[in-house]
Amino acid sequence: MIGVLTAVGGGVIRDLLVTEIPRVLREDIYAVAAIIGAGLVILGDHLGWPPLITTALALTATFAIRVLSVWLGLRIPRAP
Repeated sequence: MIGVLTAVGGGVIRDLLVTEIPRVLREDIYAVAAIIGAGLVILGDHLGWPPLITTALALTATFAIRVLSVWLGLRIPRAP
């Protein structure tokens, strides 16, 4: 949860400093990537994976999801 809050909070601060609408409030896959990364850390801890492996997996997955979402133009659905 702290990882998600840090990722989202940092992005909001960045966007506000450059006077843009925060990306997390639009349809970008931003918080979703952070939630998946945090979930992988929880899963790795629960399954007893070594911390280095867990961290590397979560970091790689979060980065890959975010980069692919920007590269492919993926968006989360907006409420009507």
